[in-house]
Amino acid sequence: MVPVAWSVALFWQFLAGAERYGLREKTFDRGMVLAAWGGLAVAAQFAMIATVGGLAVTTALRAGAGESGGAPLVGWVRHRLTALALVGGSVGGLLVAAVYAMVAASSFDVDLWPLLRWSVLPVLPSAVVVTVLAMVVWRRPEPPDGSWLTWLRFPLSVTMLAGVGAGLISWDERGSPSVLNLLAWHLQRWFPSVGDEIIGPVGRLGGACLGAAVGLLLVRRLVHRLLLVVPLALLVAGTLVWRITGTVAVGVSIAVAGWWAARTAWLILRPKLLTPPTASPHQPHSFTSRPKWRHNGPGPDVNASHDAATGW
Repeated sequence: MVPVAWSVALFWQFLAGAERYGLREKTFDRGMVLAAWGGLAVAAQFAMIATVGGLAVTTALRAGAGESGGAPLVGWVRHRLTALALVGGSVGGLLVAAVYAMVAASSFDVDLWPLLRWSVLPVLPSAVVVTVLAMVVWRRPEPPDGSWLTWLRFPLSVTMLAGVGAGLISWDERGSPSVLNLLAWHLQRWFPSVGDEIIGPVGRLGGACLGAAVGLLLVRRLVHRLLLVVPLALLVAGTLVWRITGTVAVGVSIAVAGWWAARTAWLILRPKLLTPPTASPHQPHSFTSRPKWRHNGPGPDVNASHDAATGW
């Protein structure tokens, strides 16, 4: 539910803060929209996370209770249903992103393609990676951690940081919602802006949240996070300007796709890395062994007498 809430909130913020310039209902005047495009990209990415996770959870619950409340389904049926849920989630995420673009295009009376570029294209890598992940899950009998839901659960801390960061940057760009004006007033007193910069302290705080979210996705150990998250958050906050806010949001979407790609790669490589090496079928002869010759001729078997005497 958390990704759903952030997706809807960021999309509403995108619509409320956008401004259209130009005449409506004119053939030769397509108009222009000034908006927080990065907020739309992050809203679409949260929609992808919500649809993939929601379908996976629903499928797991139904499979665990049986089709009609009876006995649970067998293991290979459950994990193949999970694979189908992942495919459905990736397709559903693309559809929600396209619906976001259609709603915005109808609201502003502008062409659909520029909006699709900021809603569908950023989540397309995630959709492709999740589809590949579904193919791997289809062929794998058991999850690595005992449950596919545990393995596929997206980190809540990353969701919260990315949502807060995208919301703060969108407010700094367009001034919506006005409830954040009090926060901006306090931050402006503590960290005054230099010159006429569009991105002020609120936007830089949002950039730090986005940088921290990406850092949490890249590494898992506490020591590595301390070494990466803080420098990455400071780097994004210090270099953030108005012209690259959309690029930063797309970078967050690519990091999410990379998280799913890393999960897919681990599922593929884990059996090969954890399986002990098998003995070679051609073992070298021992120095203490000697070839045994079959005795076919007349007379006593010399080899058998020698073996009995020497104990070989």
